[in-house]
Amino acid sequence: KKGLIEIQHSNPKVFRAVSIPEATETLRKEYTERVAELQKSLEIMDPIDDDGSVKHEVWTLSGSAAIENRINQLTTEAEEELLLIFDQRVDLSGRLIDHLAEAAARGANVLIGTTDESTQRQLQEHLPRTSVFLSELKWLDESPIPKDDTTISRLLLVDKATIMVSTFEETTPENGVREQAVFGRGFNNGFVAIVRRLMAAGLGTLPANDP
Repeated sequence: KKGLIEIQHSNPKVFRAVSIPEATETLRKEYTERVAELQKSLEIMDPIDDDGSVKHEVWTLSGSAAIENRINQLTTEAEEELLLIFDQRVDLSGRLIDHLAEAAARGANVLIGTTDESTQRQLQEHLPRTSVFLSELKWLDESPIPKDDTTISRLLLVDKATIMVSTFEETTPENGVREQAVFGRGFNNGFVAIVRRLMAAGLGTLPANDP
């Protein structure tokens, strides 16, 4: 059914696998067509905002892959300012590095926070048009609440109106660490406003009197 086996209709029948290049091309075509069909279906299902306005909404995401994809998408939207702070357990992909460089090239003020000096130097070397700093936001990984071992893994602020905050949560030794995120839009969105002010107070990179 997959087209990966040739059949010689002799007596008895003879079966043999097609060549590796042919099998690879057959599978590539099948999955390309599937992805195209899926994208078309999702576009049909995607809700349309008739008035084009930004709704004040908050959503959650689970899983590092989904969170990485959303962050990549949000970095492409930055026009004025992009602030990203990340935990050392987060591996910044080449795709995100490219998006950050493109945002800086568009004229956006790109600020990247890390807690490791070596990472700071590496990022500054790869992203010379951005500002890479050592984060001093202690509340990112040190909770004042007893028995709270949750670590904030990524914190993204785009144009002061879009926020994503993700956390690492220790599960079981078998399952390892799980990442979850909260995502919100809207300058006057309460969730966005409180995180924006916390970051401004701790960093000084945003106006302290931000309304």
